[in-house]
Amino acid sequence: MTAAAAATPARRGDRDPTLWLLLGLVLAVNVVSMPAYRYDGDPIAWEVEADYLTRWGRLGAPAAVAERVGGHTPYFVFNPESGRHYSKYGIANTLLYSIPLFLERHLAGVDVRLVPDDAFGKPGLPYTQTRRVLTLNLFNLALSLLLAATLYRLAALYTESRPTRLLFVLSCFYSTYLWNYLRGQSSQIYQCLFFSFSYYQLLLAQRSALATRSTGAPGPLPLRPLALSTLALGALCLVKTAYLPLLAVHGSAALALGTTGPADLRGKVGALLRGRLGSYAVGLVLPALACLVLLLAVNDLKFGSPLRLGYEGNPNLWGGKLYESIPSYLFHPRFSIFVHFPLLVIALFGLRSFVSRHHWDLALVWSHFLVMFAINSNYLHWDGEAAFGARYLLFALPTLSLPAIAVFDRIALRRSQTSARIAAAAIAILLLTSAWLQTRQNALEFHVYYRLRPIFFHGVTRSPEVWSYFQRNNQALVVSDFERYRDGGPPPLPMEVARGRLGPAEYAELEARIRTFLGSNYYFW
Repeated sequence: MTAAAAATPARRGDRDPTLWLLLGLVLAVNVVSMPAYRYDGDPIAWEVEADYLTRWGRLGAPAAVAERVGGHTPYFVFNPESGRHYSKYGIANTLLYSIPLFLERHLAGVDVRLVPDDAFGKPGLPYTQTRRVLTLNLFNLALSLLLAATLYRLAALYTESRPTRLLFVLSCFYSTYLWNYLRGQSSQIYQCLFFSFSYYQLLLAQRSALATRSTGAPGPLPLRPLALSTLALGALCLVKTAYLPLLAVHGSAALALGTTGPADLRGKVGALLRGRLGSYAVGLVLPALACLVLLLAVNDLKFGSPLRLGYEGNPNLWGGKLYESIPSYLFHPRFSIFVHFPLLVIALFGLRSFVSRHHWDLALVWSHFLVMFAINSNYLHWDGEAAFGARYLLFALPTLSLPAIAVFDRIALRRSQTSARIAAAAIAILLLTSAWLQTRQNALEFHVYYRLRPIFFHGVTRSPEVWSYFQRNNQALVVSDFERYRDGGPPPLPMEVARGRLGPAEYAELEARIRTFLGSNYYFW
């Protein structure tokens, strides 16, 4: 199948009944599994700023809220020049949250008032914050549908099989920890969306340039997909400034559009620049420059200087130990990308096919991913706690998993063979087991693991056995143990250890306290 032919299904996705089936399934599953609680922590900060923006028409945060949150979690930065507090997080988070909050206030006529004392929930107590939970759930639902459509169209670039595309997207959504972030009202869902859309548009630009190639020379630069790709990547940088280095990777890839590899590019860089200068200016430089100017202007407004990023209050940003972070990203039961995104394991078996047929595409996604992998591995807090899995790396994992499509197609082609049936059974077991783990993690409040751990290790017992239980177990399994205990099952190991160290009255008090943390995290049931 030619590159041009491969792009055709993606362009006709709006007339593809399987795409509409996919969107219907995602809508149904995400409505049924809609969370009952808010995702607390960082998103509350940009909700506060978005609320201020939609209420008063200017950036800022109420001092009564900002001043109650401090210590080791500086969500806000005070600018003495303006006399206001601001969220330290990227401006795109605030602008995106302003959409559902604006609709809530001006379309639904609901006016939610922030109560300073419990805007972030009360520390040490069960998290019961349901403010705006339905509004933000519906916003996440819309983002999920957009991400599903984007991944489906990406898959259509590599396979003509509609069932394979459907399987790929559903596997990404519900057999990986992406499901947690489809539900959680945080930024990971639109980080995945912006990166996946940027990657998709750049692939369309590459295929278009290859299709119009003549006499061995790269074809003209397709402006629309390149500009859309750059804008999406710029939006990603406005969500989180750590992604800024990806603009350099993106620019290098844009330079190579229409070429098939390093050998094809050799000796043509100067000619490409001269022949495409105007196109690069419109499709690459201007969109990137617009995003950078907005970033600098917002930094100046919020933090008093275009070059300040809001994280200057975190002096220990760097200092990660690579001998800890890299093995953990690969193998740790709580942080491994293979454990939490098992589609990557399947993708490994499709790499050979992709290297031979789509090496430009693989080089593109891996260059983006490895840049961020290197940056995140050097963070002092590379693990991104408190969260489920390696959230810093999630943005690119769906696109990294695209070689799994080759595996699915190969099994479908040889489905009558015993080896193919064995492979299909193994894949089904892997994906269904992981999907089950995701349902366990979804069952209780998003951060219940981080609320229970200090109760046992710092408050009740400092047992090494208990510490190992929390640190070395997959988080979903820990949550599952406590959910089963709530429903009448055996006490988890920490409860057993505590029972041996506490008197009957103290243990009964502990049991009552623990059960207050174990409410269901489903909106409808």
